[in-house]
Amino acid sequence: MPSKMTAVGFYLTTISLLIPIISYISIKSYQYLIHNYDIQRVQPPSSLLNEKMAGHYDERRKDISISYPQISHFLDNDFYQILNREIEESVLSYLDENLYEYSFSYSVGLKGERILSIKMELYYYYYPALNGNGSTFAINIDPMGSRVIDFFDLFDARRNALKEIKDMVRNGFDQNCGVFEEKYESNSYVPRFFISERGVEFLFSEYEVTPGVCGSFGVVIPYKKLTNYIKTDGPLGILVPATGNWQAEEHFTESIAIQLQKYSSEN
Repeated sequence: MPSKMTAVGFYLTTISLLIPIISYISIKSYQYLIHNYDIQRVQPPSSLLNEKMAGHYDERRKDISISYPQISHFLDNDFYQILNREIEESVLSYLDENLYEYSFSYSVGLKGERILSIKMELYYYYYPALNGNGSTFAINIDPMGSRVIDFFDLFDARRNALKEIKDMVRNGFDQNCGVFEEKYESNSYVPRFFISERGVEFLFSEYEVTPGVCGSFGVVIPYKKLTNYIKTDGPLGILVPATGNWQAEEHFTESIAIQLQKYSSEN
């Protein structure tokens, strides 16, 4: 009898120990899978392009180049599905029988648990227009929070970040390009941005704040110039020294490089 009770007690103790371990592993596995993602490169098939272009794709093939990103994930994620659908619909919406030139490409910036930044660039020309149009834009998301990251998620409005950063960006414009001052200086105008290892690149499409002759372009501001404006509790807060800007420049630059390497390797 004692041996039976001992065996029962042993099994009950083992089960009581295994339950929290299994629960912990299950939770961690779920968190890993729900936040784990990758970027897939997609090129639409010739059959779809011919259908959208009323059979004219084959004759214009050399002037049509399309590759766009889709976010792949192990578990169902409505947020990613919506983003994928919006990107794909936007790419395909330019296809038309009068489309003679079209390029769509992308590049991935920081990619981790707290930040995913993708820059997309396109150019299209429809006959009989005199010239084509170019555009550049980016999507910036918080994969853990399943939400879009905007300017004021990164930068602190209390530190007058919008005006100060716009002044820095303006200094990077081509001096031969005019600027639509009223629009650019407006408090309601917030530049779009792409987050990469080099810094934050502020993006401007053709005609957005400069004449068409300037085309689409970007201005990269290094992180060390943005430190005073980064929100410490935001997605880039890890780049801000906890004790302020006391480091010598070489130490600060080195710490930034280490942290960015971490961000880009996180999955």
